[in-house]
Amino acid sequence: GEYLKGTELTINVVYPEGVKPEEVVVKPTLLSTAALNPSESNPSARTLIYTYEVPGGTQGEEIYVTVNSKLDWTYKVVLASDQKATYNGKVQEYPEAKITLTGDNADPNKAAVTLAQLQAANKITISYVGVDGLPEDAGVYSVRVQIKAGDGYQAFDQTFENCFEIEKATPEIKTWPKACPISNGLTLKYAKLEGGESPYVAGTFKWADESYIPKKGEKCLVKFVPDDQDNYNVAYSGTENATVVTVVDQPLVMYHTNYPEQTTITV
Repeated sequence: GEYLKGTELTINVVYPEGVKPEEVVVKPTLLSTAALNPSESNPSARTLIYTYEVPGGTQGEEIYVTVNSKLDWTYKVVLASDQKATYNGKVQEYPEAKITLTGDNADPNKAAVTLAQLQAANKITISYVGVDGLPEDAGVYSVRVQIKAGDGYQAFDQTFENCFEIEKATPEIKTWPKACPISNGLTLKYAKLEGGESPYVAGTFKWADESYIPKKGEKCLVKFVPDDQDNYNVAYSGTENATVVTVVDQPLVMYHTNYPEQTTITV
């Protein structure tokens, strides 16, 4: 624009995130090559204010603003690929202790470049591909690490494929069920299971092999099938918690009923 001699201009410069105030250069064309010094600085708002008095007569003055910042350095980030957690119904994250982050060898302040320092400066973002927020369900996850440019460093953006897994949990069984007696020669299908308790996970107790024909007093394996099989494994009794089956020689009479969840009554 054209301004009369002595006109005082106020120049408000908002510089990009990651740029240091001393890297901002403001130069008018009608003065020497010397840059202006800011009269006010607000680092939290990334703002510099300059005042400038137009010299000479009526002039067509131009003001140039540049940033003298070379983003030559690069971050090095390494994530271990075998990190695992067990499903617990809550969100879980890749362990920060397994993230190795270092600065560029050319940076004289390389030792100050740490994960904690970048987190405090709100420069780093750790997210999970295909997840809105943080992972909770069992599955294998890819971790994306993004670091903003600034302080001489280029921006960093890398996805570490399938490096974090949340494994299925196995339900805790407080008590295993008991079996109703059956006639000799019948399969476990006819030995109804009663009782049993899984205090934290909903599901159903079943025979591990209901087609098996048990012997008298034999211990047979039982399994607990959780309703949520996406996040829980099927739990098996093992031989130490197997259920004893009472087998009788005389035939047992089986009555079919129409009651909900009950198809037969054995007497």
